[in-house]
Amino acid sequence: IRALEASVYNSFKIVNDKYLGPRSDVEIAYQLFKDWKPLRDKVIKLRRSGDLDAAYTAYREEHLNYRERMFAQIQIMIDFAAGKSVDFFHKAENEKKRLLTWLRVSLLFAFLFSILISYLLYKGINKPLRTLTRITDEYRLGKFNLRSSYSSTNEIGKLADAFNNMATSV
Repeated sequence: IRALEASVYNSFKIVNDKYLGPRSDVEIAYQLFKDWKPLRDKVIKLRRSGDLDAAYTAYREEHLNYRERMFAQIQIMIDFAAGKSVDFFHKAENEKKRLLTWLRVSLLFAFLFSILISYLLYKGINKPLRTLTRITDEYRLGKFNLRSSYSSTNEIGKLADAFNNMATSV
């Protein structure tokens, strides 16, 4: 019994540290538990002495009232904690929705930005290649004075320079 009482007192300490509601809720329940102890001890003493009728009478007349008041106070704490947990859950759900929306918008912008970059890269590569292809086709058809005007240090610029050098040497 003492180990159980120690466990209850330890539980009250934990609840007192962690409870988010009014401190008075915990203090009232704790005080009711402390006030209930002499009655518990009285009933236990009567039972151990073998006076079960007196133990039962003490239990019914005094013990139940304290126990019910204490349990009612603990139920107040449970209800408050349940309400807090529901509130916390709803806030977490709303935050999750907000973050998912932000993530979706960010992904959409990243996707659109990647499309824009891809388009610009495509244009930057495709236009000089089409121009060089057009010039080589015209050169093949006999317009030997054509040269590429594309100038760059990248691979396409090197290809254009190689074409120009070839056309000049022929």
